[in-house]
Amino acid sequence: MEKLVVGILAHVDAGKTTLSEGILYLTGKIRKLGRVDHKDAYLDTYNLERERGITIFSKQAEFELGNRGITLLDTPGHVDFSAEMERTLQVLDYAILVINGADGVQGHTMTLWRLLARYQIPTFLFINKMDQDGTDKEKLLAELKKRLSDNCVDFTWEKSDLQSQFLEDVSVCDEELLEKYLETEEISTSDIRKVIKERKLFPCFFGSALKMTGVEEFLHGLEKYCETPEYPSEFGAKVFKIARDDQGNRLSYMKITGGTLKVKELLTDTEKADQIRIYSGAKFELAKEAPAGTICAVTGLSQTHPGQGFGIERESEMPVLEPVLNYRILLPEDCDVHQMLKKLKELEEEEPERNVHVFNSCSASSGEVLTALKIRELASSGMPFKKVVREVEQYICQMQTLFVLESLENLRKNGRLTKLQAVVTGALRIKLLMGATPQGEICKLGQALTMKQALGKLVDRMAADPDHQGRVAAVCHCNCLERAFALKEQIEAKCQFQQVLILEAGGITTVYANDGGVVVAY
Repeated sequence: MEKLVVGILAHVDAGKTTLSEGILYLTGKIRKLGRVDHKDAYLDTYNLERERGITIFSKQAEFELGNRGITLLDTPGHVDFSAEMERTLQVLDYAILVINGADGVQGHTMTLWRLLARYQIPTFLFINKMDQDGTDKEKLLAELKKRLSDNCVDFTWEKSDLQSQFLEDVSVCDEELLEKYLETEEISTSDIRKVIKERKLFPCFFGSALKMTGVEEFLHGLEKYCETPEYPSEFGAKVFKIARDDQGNRLSYMKITGGTLKVKELLTDTEKADQIRIYSGAKFELAKEAPAGTICAVTGLSQTHPGQGFGIERESEMPVLEPVLNYRILLPEDCDVHQMLKKLKELEEEEPERNVHVFNSCSASSGEVLTALKIRELASSGMPFKKVVREVEQYICQMQTLFVLESLENLRKNGRLTKLQAVVTGALRIKLLMGATPQGEICKLGQALTMKQALGKLVDRMAADPDHQGRVAAVCHCNCLERAFALKEQIEAKCQFQQVLILEAGGITTVYANDGGVVVAY
């Protein structure tokens, strides 16, 4: 069976979900029409969607139309969830743009139209809510032509007494088609399909999805004027969404764009497609294989991301729509930080625009503080997220970490130092000047007989580094404030730092360092 992927888009409250219900009902997919206000719409599968009466996540429904198997992808209409909608555009063959007949072309409608143009998706328009008082078909069509495209054509004229007017309107959309019409006074269905596919013609249908008027005519138009894509024999797939099911299984939603994907087939060097799920609403069926044109959810893949291509499919460009607000999360005292980080990383997988990044400071205490300050500085300046990440990663690579401890016993107990090293240094009663490698590993830089001598060597090493000038240094102490201030005075006397901060150790740093330890980073 031929396959077609069709997305449905709209400004919020245009009636997109209601139209989807009507389409699924008329094609026999559902036996009862659901309603958004009744909280029983087929594609509103999440409780929050039913409570709020809006679509938040893109969902799919499978139905048959003529000799084609259609995958309908319902996308969020609310502007706050536009990124979810844009990711879906990457895999569409055609789009249905729903417009509220009572409101006309709204602000977000224009955004959707520009995105459809950017991704070059052939588009059918359904002007909904024409049953409401004050709607005027002629005025709406004029607005569509003015604000969207002159090539928006009323397809409800096709079978009326105004068929000649319909053919004339279609013919002027393409120069080659116009010449043909002037010669023969005829336009074939294949000709119309071609110009629609090339985005030179945008069919417009009018009706009311709630009252099921115009929906059947729209379906006939969709069946008649859509062209089934031809796919290559070589395997290809495009990931457009990451989600998780009720059991926490990671799902990679993708469109097969060439060849066939089979269960247990390797998609990376180490990971394979454990399951191939064909979703329709909240339910799914397991498939042994997915031919080209199929939208499926694949389990067993842990590293996929939206926009990723497999086989002959290339990586997608970065999305146009990005968040403009920054948020800070304040965790409750009883919150498990590690579990929260895990959840945030899962959220980033599902919503890449949420921008969650975990830095490895390759340092401790003072280095971590300097990293946090650098992040705040760059983010506050309005720098884009990805640039902040690049700048901070570079900052971390250039950071130096030095420390001297009263005892190395805690390091040994925590696995950061061998027993022999700890015993030898303890027996000799020497103080080691230590540092961190670029990978964050502890290394020996020098030794002394006393703490005072070791700290002196630490300052000398900082002063000898020509790259320290103009930077910020942080001195972190573990219950030895006087020692920290004395060290600060030495640093300021011998070095040329812009600023030297005094910090108090806490958490895991205290566990490692024990009383009397000093850690310096710059």
